Amino acid sequence: NGVVHGGTYCAHITGLAAALATMSELTKSALFDGIQSTGRRVKTAIAQGIALADAACEFQGTDLMFCIRIQRRCGGAPIAYNRFAHSLLREGILVEPEPSEPWFICQAHETIDLNSLTMAVRNATIEACTS
Repeated sequence: NGVVHGGTYCAHITGLAAALATMSELTKSALFDGIQSTGRRVKTAIAQGIALADAACEFQGTDLMFCIRIQRRCGGAPIAYNRFAHSLLREGILVEPEPSEPWFICQAHETIDLNSLTMAVRNATIEACTS
């Protein structure tokens, strides 16, 4: 008989208090800036991998949370994102196979091997283009 909000904090007073406390902690330290910098580096590695596969991409969102649209270079149709996501899984990277679901960056991504990410994205893009 109504609408249920399915987000992380679900508009519940305790959840909202937790969100406020989280935001407060993030603004007190360099943690937020570090994660944002990591997000920029991850997006650059992804874009490089896609370019190595002779495709182009466009990011929507922020450095902390973004979606990716991939397109072949010669004006071709967008690559089927679900094929790209499943190809990434074979490369050991788990993302949602739905293009409207964002990629989230967190502190744990600070130690990611960006060269390996670039090559995994390249391989997944090539596989998605040829399947």
